[in-house]
Amino acid sequence: MRQIPMVERETAYWTTVRGMIADLGAALDDLREGDEVTAIAATADLDVAAMDAIAVAALGALAGVRSRVSRRTINIGVSGRARNGKSTLLQSLSGLTDDQIPAGRGQPVTAVRSSIYHSTVRTGAVLTLHSEASFCAEVLAPYHRALNLMPTPRTLEEFSTFRYPLTADELTGDVGPHPKSGPMLVRLRDEMQRALPSFRRYLTGHQREITLSESELGSLRQWVAYPPATDVGMPDRRHFAVRDATVTCRFPIDDVADLALVDLPGLGELVPDADRHHLDGLKDDVDFVIVVKRPTDTNALWSVEDGDALQLIIDASGAAAVRDFVTILVNSGGCAAENIDALKRDIRDRLNEGLDDRSYNVITADSADRQQVKEKVLQVVLEHLATALPRMDADVFAFAQAACETGREQLRGLIGRHLAALRSIHTPSELLRLDHKRTELLDEVTTHLHAWIEELQARTGAEYADQEFLDEVTKVQDRARSWVIDGFGVEGGQAAWVEQVLPKMLRAAGPATVMQNTLNGIRTEIAIRFNDIDSMLDKRRNEFWKGLAGGLGPRFANLLQGDSPEEVLRNLRDTLDSADHDSPSLVKALDQALDVRLDYRTRLLPEVWRKLEALMPYHRKETEEQFFSMLTLAATAEGGHQLFNQISGLARSVITDIGGMLSGEPSANALILLAYGQYFEDAFIRSAGTPDDFLNVTTGFQDQLWPEEVSGPATSTVRIQRAKDALNHLNQALTGSKRSNG
Repeated sequence: MRQIPMVERETAYWTTVRGMIADLGAALDDLREGDEVTAIAATADLDVAAMDAIAVAALGALAGVRSRVSRRTINIGVSGRARNGKSTLLQSLSGLTDDQIPAGRGQPVTAVRSSIYHSTVRTGAVLTLHSEASFCAEVLAPYHRALNLMPTPRTLEEFSTFRYPLTADELTGDVGPHPKSGPMLVRLRDEMQRALPSFRRYLTGHQREITLSESELGSLRQWVAYPPATDVGMPDRRHFAVRDATVTCRFPIDDVADLALVDLPGLGELVPDADRHHLDGLKDDVDFVIVVKRPTDTNALWSVEDGDALQLIIDASGAAAVRDFVTILVNSGGCAAENIDALKRDIRDRLNEGLDDRSYNVITADSADRQQVKEKVLQVVLEHLATALPRMDADVFAFAQAACETGREQLRGLIGRHLAALRSIHTPSELLRLDHKRTELLDEVTTHLHAWIEELQARTGAEYADQEFLDEVTKVQDRARSWVIDGFGVEGGQAAWVEQVLPKMLRAAGPATVMQNTLNGIRTEIAIRFNDIDSMLDKRRNEFWKGLAGGLGPRFANLLQGDSPEEVLRNLRDTLDSADHDSPSLVKALDQALDVRLDYRTRLLPEVWRKLEALMPYHRKETEEQFFSMLTLAATAEGGHQLFNQISGLARSVITDIGGMLSGEPSANALILLAYGQYFEDAFIRSAGTPDDFLNVTTGFQDQLWPEEVSGPATSTVRIQRAKDALNHLNQALTGSKRSNG
């Protein structure tokens, strides 16, 4: 376990290296799209895919170490060709029966790879089921490739309607009536396609748990084994839906804590890629392998097929010594003594160079005899592993270290020559190039902002008239006057208003209350009606923002996105604020510009309300006499008309005064917006942080700011420099000066 920190550090390091190789690949792709012939030639034979394969190999070696040292069980794999007693051995070791680990004669019965764990507290099984997609890709596709049946179905619907040949003679290409092609076609067509209804509903991609209680002891078999040959009609072939099975039970052999058995089917079966799947099952998942060979009258010698199967195990042993990793079990159950002796002699002569157990340990036991299995197999294997496991762990760890160091040397060798070649091509330094771009951008923004400020300055002159604003003021005035003249909003005009207020004057024995209530309502209504000026103020503020956006110049325009001037500037602010290289001075300047206060309530309402004080009863000395004359009016229809005329006259006068006050607003607005603009110009191009901020913007957004540079010297320089940088970063990581997580 002490190796784990090193493994984790090296894994993180090689993951980083893979990322750098990917960056190098992108830089080289970009370089090769350009027209720098010398640089393209210098990197023409730099194979990024081969470099990545080296990193993948290092990561694979590290994964093997992690898998071994992190395992909490001793995993013993049981391998062997069909009908040699492999399943029987597993039954003897685990205590499971034909209902869970089927054994049979005459044909293979184990259809699913299973892992069996010893546990004193839990008995059950967890099945990992295929999804429809994985079934098509992992089960169907190998058969279709082997039989040259294209295209491979991608869905169950396509599979169910696929028209398969009736005989192997109809197969095309190099397949033909091969000894294996006919049986494979039968399995694909008759066992899978026709039996699809029996397992289709199980293709969920989920896990399914089975409790191995007395009532369900036989339920596991149908998930992991081929149905008996005696089944007629539509056999249940749900085993096709199972990817793998994990079984947990109490082993009948004492003192086997932390033991797991891995059942490895496939050898000798008519399953495409069976050997590859067998090898995948051995790599990293098992600590030791028992190869079962049963010497019957027709199977008494070590065959070519046995040798091929053993070679798979040798390949899977990796860095571990084969003698430490594998043993051969001669399954003597029911076999003649002369056949047993013949097999053992053959193994000695062919595999052990004439000496017993020289390269491969050989055990002889009846795999069906639990006591023999305990004493002659399990006990011997565990005693062997007590000394062999630490040795194998050390071998695998040393192999991973060597693989990592070899990988580093290979990569350094691959990039060294190419890096030297690129360095020989003179290009300005990246810092100088970016500084030049920064100056270019800052000069452009300064020039355009200055021109925009001059436009704002011109609007503050006496000769400038905002006629649109003045026309809007006139419209608002006219609407307010009409409201007053038409009876303060009372339908029917002046006559209707008088008719409504006369009873109130009579009840109050005079016009005082009516006068006061009416004036209060008029003040509020006029203030509200002049709120319509807000539309013009909004328009001027939007024009200011639009001018500011344009004042940033054509380069910055490539960063401007939005449906309105405010949205454009706000998006620019957010873009700069969220960039990898921040620009706080520029962001702050944009924040201030977006906070322009040019609205009716802020700018005009205080002045409008000051004019409306003239409609405050008894408040202003100059209107005291007029208010006093209103109080003397009689509570009659005539008095009501006179009251209306005097109040409406006073209101119209105030409306005129407000209009006059507003006629001076264009000049004031122009001065305000000029001040905002000048403040923004200073903050954006003259603050202390501006030089650094513009360099960061240039660095982070050069592709957007200079999109037209898709060819020519500048782009060639950038492309060459990117390739140099990618090679440099990778070289530094490999030489140790920038080892990530190392």
